[in-house]
Amino acid sequence: MPREIVMQQEGRPYCLGARSGNLVFVSGQLGWDENMKPVSDDVAVQMRKVMDWIKEILAEAGGTLDDIVMVNVYMSDLNRDYAAMNDVYCQYMGKTNLPARATVEVQRLALDLKVEVSCIAALS
Repeated sequence: MPREIVMQQEGRPYCLGARSGNLVFVSGQLGWDENMKPVSDDVAVQMRKVMDWIKEILAEAGGTLDDIVMVNVYMSDLNRDYAAMNDVYCQYMGKTNLPARATVEVQRLALDLKVEVSCIAALS
């Protein structure tokens, strides 16, 4: 199947979202603004921005957060930030009928941000 670019921003060497068939692949989203400046040093604020970016990309493809089937969360410090990240995640995703998810700690994220999230959605 051919790849369809859902959303792209000039100057980035990747697309923000790509669609193949009914699947939408959302690139890793970070807690930064439109100018790639961090929105906050607080992981909860960063996570809200991440989830808002994901909602926007999925909406562009005709989907919603309910269409997500797999989530990958990358964090710079699980011990310090996991609970705060998870609280925000549940505010957006709910607490039932959740997608599969992997959460891993990495040594460093772009701009020393604390959380990055990528996902796959299946549209009907």
